[in-house]
Amino acid sequence: PAKGFGKLGSAGFVNYDEICRFIKSGASKVFDEDSRTPYAYMDQEWVSFDDQVSVMEK
Repeated sequence: PAKGFGKLGSAGFVNYDEICRFIKSGASKVFDEDSRTPYAYMDQEWVSFDDQVSVMEK
């Protein structure tokens, strides 16, 4: 489980460039069918975000 803000969200938010670097560094990217949004995780860090698919769904 995640515990509060990790290194990724230490400023209280995460920009898209940080998410891309997080995924490139080895985070797993998953598309959640229920919420129709992607999220990425590695160790105890987790972040959800919008991509082209989730934006089109909205």
